[in-house]
Amino acid sequence: MDWTRANRVRAIVVVLSVLASTASVLWIAGCAPSAPPGDNGNGGGDIGSGDPVTAENVGAFVDALGQTLAAARGGGLADPTLFEAKRREPGVAKIGPNRAEVGGVRGRVLADGLRFGSFWPPRFELTLNFEDYETADGLALNGTVEYNVVRDDRAVPPQEYGFQSGALTVSGRFGGEVTVQSAIVGAERSTSVITGAGTVLQVGAFERPGFLTYVSTIAGTGEAGLRDGAAAQAQFNYPTGIALDDDGHIYVADNRNAAIREIDLDGTVNTVTTNVQEPYDIQFDSKGKLVVSDQLGGSHGVDESPLIRLEVRGDARGTITPLMLGGSNPFSDFPLCPTYSCDGRPPLSAMPWPGGIDVRNQSVLVAQWALGAGLKLILPDGYLMTVLDLEQPATTVCDETYPGSPNDLVQGNNGEIYYTTGCHAVRVSESDGTVRTLAGRLQVHLEFADGVGDAARFSYPEGLVFDGERYLFVADASNGLIRRVDVETGETIRVAGCVPHTEGLECPEGLIVRDGPGDHAYFDGPQNIAIDNWGDLYVAEARANVIRLVRILADPDRTPSVHRFDPAVMQQGDSGAMTMSGRNLTTLQSVELGEGVTVTVARTGYQKVTATVTVAADAAPGPRAMTITTAFGAFTTPEDLSFTVLADTRGGIQVETIAGTGSAEPDRLNYGPAGNTTFAFPGGIHAISEDRLLVADPVEQRIRLIATRTGAVEEFFQLLTYAALGTDADVLGTISNAFDAIEQTLDFLGIGTGIVGQTEDVLRDAAEQSVDSICNTIGVEDCTWLSLPWAGSPYVPGENNGFRLNSTFFLPTDIWADAEASNSKFYIADSGNSTIRVIGYDIEQQADAPMQVFSTDEQSGHPFAVTPLGTSLYTSLPTALGLSQLSMNSGAINFDWATIPRGVPLGIASGGGDFSEEQSIYVADPLNATIWRVINNGGVAEIKNIRGDIPAFVIGKCVDGPATFATWGAPMDVAIDQTGTVYVADAGCNSIRVIKDAGFGQDLDGLVGSLREFVNAHQSRISAVAAQQIEENLRLFNTDFLDANRFMVTTLAGSTDGQAGFADGPAALARFNAPTSVALARTGDGKEIFVADTGNRRIRRIVIP
Repeated sequence: MDWTRANRVRAIVVVLSVLASTASVLWIAGCAPSAPPGDNGNGGGDIGSGDPVTAENVGAFVDALGQTLAAARGGGLADPTLFEAKRREPGVAKIGPNRAEVGGVRGRVLADGLRFGSFWPPRFELTLNFEDYETADGLALNGTVEYNVVRDDRAVPPQEYGFQSGALTVSGRFGGEVTVQSAIVGAERSTSVITGAGTVLQVGAFERPGFLTYVSTIAGTGEAGLRDGAAAQAQFNYPTGIALDDDGHIYVADNRNAAIREIDLDGTVNTVTTNVQEPYDIQFDSKGKLVVSDQLGGSHGVDESPLIRLEVRGDARGTITPLMLGGSNPFSDFPLCPTYSCDGRPPLSAMPWPGGIDVRNQSVLVAQWALGAGLKLILPDGYLMTVLDLEQPATTVCDETYPGSPNDLVQGNNGEIYYTTGCHAVRVSESDGTVRTLAGRLQVHLEFADGVGDAARFSYPEGLVFDGERYLFVADASNGLIRRVDVETGETIRVAGCVPHTEGLECPEGLIVRDGPGDHAYFDGPQNIAIDNWGDLYVAEARANVIRLVRILADPDRTPSVHRFDPAVMQQGDSGAMTMSGRNLTTLQSVELGEGVTVTVARTGYQKVTATVTVAADAAPGPRAMTITTAFGAFTTPEDLSFTVLADTRGGIQVETIAGTGSAEPDRLNYGPAGNTTFAFPGGIHAISEDRLLVADPVEQRIRLIATRTGAVEEFFQLLTYAALGTDADVLGTISNAFDAIEQTLDFLGIGTGIVGQTEDVLRDAAEQSVDSICNTIGVEDCTWLSLPWAGSPYVPGENNGFRLNSTFFLPTDIWADAEASNSKFYIADSGNSTIRVIGYDIEQQADAPMQVFSTDEQSGHPFAVTPLGTSLYTSLPTALGLSQLSMNSGAINFDWATIPRGVPLGIASGGGDFSEEQSIYVADPLNATIWRVINNGGVAEIKNIRGDIPAFVIGKCVDGPATFATWGAPMDVAIDQTGTVYVADAGCNSIRVIKDAGFGQDLDGLVGSLREFVNAHQSRISAVAAQQIEENLRLFNTDFLDANRFMVTTLAGSTDGQAGFADGPAALARFNAPTSVALARTGDGKEIFVADTGNRRIRRIVIP
C-alpha cells in the first residue's frame, strides 16, 4: 500500500471543505427522506450555525464528528437482523425496506446498504442519511455519508477498517458545508486533514491509501491432516489450488491429501473426491465443471490424465472425466510420444507436471513445470499445443535465455498470457509472440521490493489471478505476501502481509498465521489465489495448511461504470449470456441496450455482472450504447464502447442431429440406426454427397459411413459391383460378414456366392433389397439415417492395406474424397502411422484400384488433415507447424511446402480445380485463433492471415464482424463451397462460423464507411498501435486491408456468447459442444453443412435453404 513511510499512522481521515454553494445530497436506492431536512416530524427548527472550523477548534470538531459518525454507524453494522438475504447473490444481505433508524436529541439517521457475510469478517457497503440529526453536545448534521468497511466484532471493543466519504451540512456547535473523506483503521489511531475557511489544517501525518485490506482465516487449524466438519476444526494438508463457484462455495486442491475439498457458505468443509493423485490447481469451466491439474496424472507411464473435469454438484458429484490421457501407451505395439512431453491429440500427446491453469470457456491454459516445461493450451477436444517453450537445462542461471519454469498463468483481455516464473518474476507473452518481464527481475536470489517494472522484487511468486481490468494479484510465496501488479505500468505494490526485517511492517518471530489488517497479517507460503465478483481474494496457504480471505476495501464512491462486456456483437434473433465488468455494480437494477434488445440481470457483484441478452428479430442493426442504472445513479457507455447488432444471416436455417446418442460407450453394433449409434470421438468428416457422410474416429480406429436409405443403397451397390469384378476372392466373404443382410438377400435372390459377372440391374436390385431388409428389421421410422462400417477394423490399430473393409488404421483423424474422380478416390490422414493412406488409387503403379487401401511415404510428423488440389495432396502437420505437399504423380513429399507463423495448422480445405488465388487452401489455426489463406505464387506458397497485417487485438470473445475485427475461439476445421464461402468449426466458440463476401463490390466508399462505423463503436477495445494502423489504412484506401475486410465473419449456427450446449432447431437457438470438423454438400439450390459435434459425440446437419 502507498502509505506514508515515515510512521504509517492509520485511522480516520476527515477532509472538510467550505463550499460556495450547498452540496448535493446522495440518497441510497433513490429514496428521499421521509421528512424534509429541517422538519422531520420531531418539531423544532433551525438551531443556528456555529463557527467554521479553525486551527483553534479543529481538535474538538474532529472528536465530535468522529463520535457522531461512529454512534450512527454502530446500529447499522452491529444488528444482523436488519439485513435480509438477496435471492440472486448467496451470502449477500440487504437492509430491509424499513431501514435502520437511529434517533438523536432531534432528527434521525437512516441506514441502508449491503452486508457480505458468507465468511468472517463481514464487509459492509453502508449509507447513512442524516436528517436534522442533532447530538447531545449540540452538533447537528444533514446529508449523506457512504461506507465501505469490515467490522471485526471479535475485538473488544469491535473495530472497523475501511473508508467513508460524503457531504454534510454542519450546524449547531460548528457551521458550514463539509465533505468527508476518511480512512478508518481501528480505534485510537487517527490522522486528520482539515480544510476549513480556505485553510488546510493537518493533525498528524498520513497519506490516504488507495485501498485497505483485512485478512481472516476461513478454514483450517494450521495442522496438517484430513478432517471435514466445521471450518475451525477442519484440517488440510498443503492446499495449493482454490476456486469459487457462482454461488460462492469454495473448492480447494488439497495437494498432499490427494483430495478436492469444498467449503460451504456456512463454513462446513466436505471432501468431494480423493480419486486424484497430487491435485495442484483448480478452476471452473463455463459448464460448471471443476477442472483439476494433477501433478502426477501426466507422468510418463501413468494412465491417469494430467487434467480432469470433476462434477461437484448433484447426483454426479465426484464423477471424473479426463481431458487427455497421461503418458501411458494403450497400443503397446505402436510408438506414441517418444519423449516425456508431446503435443497433439490423445493418445499421441503427453504432459507431465502440469502446474497452474487458466480456464477460458472449455479451453485450458497450463503452466507445465518440467519435462517439457512451457505454456500449453488444451482445446475442448483434448488437443494439446505448446504456446511458449520454456524448457531449460538444470542450471542456476536466470536470464532471458533461461527465464525459469512457469508456476502459474492467466490470460489477459487481449490474448496476452501473464505467468510467474521460478526466476522470481512476472512475465507476459504477448499475442504477437513477444515475451518480456512485466514485474521483478530474472535472478536466482530472493528479495522483496515494491516498485515499477524491474525495480520490484519477488521470492518465488506462485499463483496469480487477473481482475479482468488491469490488475494481477500474485501469491509471493517465500515473501509471505499478496502483491498487486498493474499490467499497464508494471507497478507492483503489497496488498497484504507483514514484511520481516522491514521497519514498520515487521513480522514477530514464531508466527504461523495472524489475521487482521493487511499490514498486520502474517502468511506462511501463500500458494494460490482466487477472486470473487466483489473483488475479494481467497488464498490457499500451503505451508500453513489454511484457507484465508483478503477483503479489499476501496473508496466508497458509488458512481457506477462499465469498462467491458462480452459479447459485444450479436445478430438479430440471438440470445446468450453476457458478462459485464466495471465498478459499483452491486445495486444494479437495469441494463438498457435500446429498442429490440432485452437484458435480464442474473447475478450482480461489485465489479462483475452476468445477464441474459435477447436480440429481437426486428432489432435495428448498428451500434448502440449501454446504459446501466443502479441505486446510486446511471452510466452510459461512450461511443467507442458500444454493443452492435448485426443483420440476421441465418433466416430459415435449421439444425438437426442425424447420428449419435451422446454416449462414448463402444458401439458394438456393426450397423444400425444412426440415431442409436455411439461415437468414441467423432473427428474429421467428409460429405460424399448429401446422402453419404464419412466420419473418422481416431479412438475407434476406423471410418464409418452415415447414410440415408438412398446413400446406403449406393454404398451396397458399389460393394456388390466391386465383388462382381471377381478380382479378390475374399471380398464377398468380407462383405457378407460385415452385412448379414446382403448375404441373406443374395441367397434369397438365388445368387449366393455366384456374384461374379452379374448385371448392374441385378446388383442394384440386391442392394435395394438388402437395405429394405435392414429397415424392416430395425423399423422404417429409424431408417432415415444409418450407420455403416466403411473402412478399418474397430479398436484394432494397424497399417494393413488391401480391401478397405479389411484394412486397419492407427488414429485416423481426417478423410477427403476427390470430387474430380467421381468420389472414387479417398485420402485419409492416418495420424498414428504418420502417413497419408489412399483408397482407390495406386500411386506407385499410377493406376486406379477401387476399394483398395495404399500407404504413402512417411510424413515428417503426425498428419492431422488432408485435402487434394490438382495433382497434389496437401497435409497439415501440427507438430511441424506447416503443410506438406505430396505429388500424386510421383509420391514425392515436399515436407516444408508452407510454414504457418507461430501457429498450429489443423483442419485444411481447398476449393478444388486449379491452384489459383480463388482456389486457395484455407487453414484453421486454433493457437493463433485465426484462419490462414495459402496462395500459390509462382510455385511458392504465400501465406496470408485473413485478419490482415494489423497487430492483434481482441474486441471480445467470439465477435462477428469484418475479418480484421472478428475474433475466434479455437477454429478447428474449414470447408469451402463453390462460391468461395468458407465454413469454420470453431470449437472455442461452440459454433459454426462463416466467412463470406460482404457484398460491397466496387463500392469502396460504402466499405470504408461501414468499417469506420464498426471501428468507432469498438475503439476503446482496440489497442493504440492497431487503431493507428487501421486509421491509416482507411485514410489511404489501402488495397490489402480493404480486400481482407470485404469479407464478413458471422455465426451460422450455435451460440454467439461462446457457451456450449446441445439443442436442435433454428440456427440461432441451436447449440454445439466443441465442434471439430465441418463438411458440406450441395442439394439443388441449397446446401447441407455436416458437423462433427465432438463434445456432444454426435453428428449434426445444418440445412440451408
